[in-house]
Amino acid sequence: MMPHPIHRPIVQARSLKMTDGLLVVCLILASFFALDPFVINLDKYPGIKHVPFVMTFLVTALALIGGKIFQDPQGEGRSHPWGPLLALSLWITCGSIYARFGKNVEETYLIMGAYMLLAPVYGWWIKNQTSARKIILSLYFSIAIFILAGAMWQAIQLRQWSHFHEEEFLTVPWAVYLYFSAQTKAKKVLAGFALLVLTGLVIKNTSFLVAALAVMYVFGIEFKRAAPRLIAIKKILVIYSAILGITIAVSLLALIKMMSPAWVPDGNPKYRLYTYEIAFEKFASSPFWGNLFTGPAAEKFGLFQVYASTQILPSHSDLLDLLANGGVLAITLFLMAAVVVVRRLYSLIRTTENLPPQDAGIFHWLAFSCLCAPVVYAFNPIMSQPGKAYVMWSQLGMLVGFLTSVKRTNEKPK
Repeated sequence: MMPHPIHRPIVQARSLKMTDGLLVVCLILASFFALDPFVINLDKYPGIKHVPFVMTFLVTALALIGGKIFQDPQGEGRSHPWGPLLALSLWITCGSIYARFGKNVEETYLIMGAYMLLAPVYGWWIKNQTSARKIILSLYFSIAIFILAGAMWQAIQLRQWSHFHEEEFLTVPWAVYLYFSAQTKAKKVLAGFALLVLTGLVIKNTSFLVAALAVMYVFGIEFKRAAPRLIAIKKILVIYSAILGITIAVSLLALIKMMSPAWVPDGNPKYRLYTYEIAFEKFASSPFWGNLFTGPAAEKFGLFQVYASTQILPSHSDLLDLLANGGVLAITLFLMAAVVVVRRLYSLIRTTENLPPQDAGIFHWLAFSCLCAPVVYAFNPIMSQPGKAYVMWSQLGMLVGFLTSVKRTNEKPK
């Protein structure tokens, strides 16, 4: 029997070094803050919410001093894909610091700007570390444990199924790893069941959107794999069946909404449209560069009383916040950052062919998490919440670093 084409895309250390272990602690803390399984809101306490972020940079500094990271023997660091993102991060961070200390603004965009730095930091960590897989899986299993603990605790203590709204980019992709790391049909069926359960954790429109995206993602990958073996008529039938299935699912959802409106969320359009209108007014007043991110990150909501501890609330769209406070220039930088990273990922994507199951699971989990994150932060303020922003940007860095490491291993002489 011929050996597998790729056995170890990342050379694994038998044990974690001290700096690796500290980085894992940062990831566990960040995922705990993000998922908040016991609803204690640690990421809202000023002295606590930035602990994982600060720890990460202290650990990185320690690793730099040790001289065992950021070595780039193949010169890939000179063409890293993070330039536009670093420029946007610097702009938002500087504007937010001025807003806080120069204009005495309480709620700034400092988290949005500073936490973008986690993507290149984790990209460099993962592509250079021998324990990269263990670091990545520590995040995956932390998320799994906190999802399970949160669902059980909230069902028992709060008499409700879940409180995982705005975390769909963390919950639903968990099933994607299960599916692509599975080696039997039974395990793949179990992954499908997990997808249904994870979608049910949050009865929100965003959850349905991410779940639908997950189904299309899995279908697209499987169709690509099977396409060479299918004749034209079978390809047409498969595509037709997929379209029909999506149509039936949407129709059923609409029917449920008509018959039992309480079962399907309405997305709170009054609140969202009001905050979106405020954001568009900001953009219209200075469409090219906004207020340079020197304005407040939250506004007083006066349309009606909301179920929250304060009436000072965000716009519920990170993309609109970028547009309103940085104008066309900020959105252009953000899109440039996305294009550059996607181009790098596209150039590395061929290295994912014939990955072993566990590594295929890692790749597709990270890839789908990054793919569905824009769906979530387009309608929710993810980038301004420490725990969620930390995990989101670290996953993007991990994806680039993981694929870079796989490419390096493939290019080594046999």
